[in-house]
Amino acid sequence: MPPVIMQATESDSDSAAADAKAEEFVTDWARGRRLKKLHTLLHTRLARIDFLRFKEQMVWILCMLLGVHLALFIVSMCVSIVT
Repeated sequence: MPPVIMQATESDSDSAAADAKAEEFVTDWARGRRLKKLHTLLHTRLARIDFLRFKEQMVWILCMLLGVHLALFIVSMCVSIVT
């Protein structure tokens, strides 16, 4: 009698493994579909224009930060030389 119970348990675990594999396939398929939609959304002309505008603004901000930093460094050096 115990071998029959073990066989039932093994078949249950096999079916559970098969169900898990099928669920994994469905999950991967759904994730792939979402990624495809995201890819098409991010590669539109409007998205590229927004990204380029953002990139340009970041370059200007970095240049301004560098300029302010350099100006304050020069001022601090001039003050330390005078005193």
